[in-house]
Amino acid sequence: MKKILTILGAAMMAMPLFAQGPADAILFSRSDYEGSARTISMGNAFTALGGDVGAISINPAASGLYRYMEFSITPGLLNTGAKTTYFSNTYKDSGTRGVLSSAGFVAPIFIRDDGGTFSINIGFTANRIKSFDSNIAAYGYNSNTTMLGSIAASIEGVNQADLTKTDTYEPYLDSDLPWNAILAWDCYGINPREDLDNSYIAATEYLGSDGYPHMAGTLFNIYEAHTTGGIQEFSCNLGLNIHDNFYLGANINLHSVDYTLDEFFSEEASTDAQTLNSFMSMTSNYWQRTTGSGLNVKFGAIYAPTTHLRFGFTYQTPTWYTLTDNWQRSMQTSFVTDTYYNTSPIGNFTYTVKSPGRWGLGAAFVGSSTIFSFDYERANYGKMRMADENNNTIPFSYDNTVIQNSFKSAGSLRLGFEQWIGNTALRLGYARHSSPGTLSNYTYPKLRYFSCGMGFLLGKSVTLDLAYQRCISKQDYSFECFEGYDGMEGPVAYVNRMNVNKFLASVAIRF
Repeated sequence: MKKILTILGAAMMAMPLFAQGPADAILFSRSDYEGSARTISMGNAFTALGGDVGAISINPAASGLYRYMEFSITPGLLNTGAKTTYFSNTYKDSGTRGVLSSAGFVAPIFIRDDGGTFSINIGFTANRIKSFDSNIAAYGYNSNTTMLGSIAASIEGVNQADLTKTDTYEPYLDSDLPWNAILAWDCYGINPREDLDNSYIAATEYLGSDGYPHMAGTLFNIYEAHTTGGIQEFSCNLGLNIHDNFYLGANINLHSVDYTLDEFFSEEASTDAQTLNSFMSMTSNYWQRTTGSGLNVKFGAIYAPTTHLRFGFTYQTPTWYTLTDNWQRSMQTSFVTDTYYNTSPIGNFTYTVKSPGRWGLGAAFVGSSTIFSFDYERANYGKMRMADENNNTIPFSYDNTVIQNSFKSAGSLRLGFEQWIGNTALRLGYARHSSPGTLSNYTYPKLRYFSCGMGFLLGKSVTLDLAYQRCISKQDYSFECFEGYDGMEGPVAYVNRMNVNKFLASVAIRF
């Protein structure tokens, strides 16, 4: 049985519930460069600039501009937060954690100056190209629906024996029943109705005189969802410098994927609630971790026709990912005299995703103390493809059709500015990512990034760079905390704003 996944990733926006499918494909295909403090403070507009460890992910030809060895490392802090409205209650939740945004080493291995400059450089870098961090919380009183009631309605017609484990039967693995229904049955959160065969009623409900279940009282709901992780790109780079005006580069990129979702929902009887079986509370927990790796090759070129002008071009092949999802559910119910707890087995599923290739163009003005840079990058997300672990696309035929019809080509615009005043640099950056499409009535938002930073020369061989970036999406959105039933909509949380803040510091040492 496949897991149910709440998408809170790529743009770090909440999404409806999906199984492995198009939402997973876009989650791992849409990337945002982080790089060094210098590159991020200039909007990552480095396709035509190069000369920075963080820029090697953007354009492999960046290493060609080096005439010296350099080691660089960029730790940082990532802060995410959201403002959520739930049953007229507004709540803000946030979280901060440390990340390694970039690290790398670049060195020339051959330099020739007899009659014309020619050099070969190699680089080994690790640059973070995606962060999945998000924090959402919603609280409020609910007198209309109950998660346990939703679960009871979802298994209408199911035989009790199909929910019950025996020596020869494991309902989690031997049936297609929802795992939360099996947990609720084991924890007495749902019970059989005496008046109807194969019909169920929640511990939070009573059977009315009309023959239908009704809420037994007002419940206090708590919903929280936290995601962490990212995609780290490890690059083996080769760069060429030809006559100090033409630079070529190539990367073999290995991607390491680590995505974790922790989701929590509880419903507690309020002080005036009169519920069946002395019900007090139910908590439902779900965790999922996706790990895997991907591989692509990227090519780049930088051309400097004059001292002050540079133009850049990049092309990256599709990335082939092999991903494994592991997930588990648990539930606890508390009554006046008893508490019950159970947990599901750990589920797992392995599949592959081919993310689209992408190309980019860049132009830059490089003065004696001033830099202006411009980048444009584009990818066609309608060309994403999914397959099983044996690269068989037949099990994902429907998903791939949805991908083709739902997603489109989308572009990214990046702008950067740098001004040196003595040994200090002032930097500004801006980036805008257009929407890749609409999935299940959810339109992925446009994202805007604003950044700034400073750089300092500390002697002849050490630089210190600081950067701040803020990601903003204008789009508000909503999602059901659990599925509706009996013609009623599930409780809806409205996320009014979700922001991501990054603080980076880079130290580079030249040899």
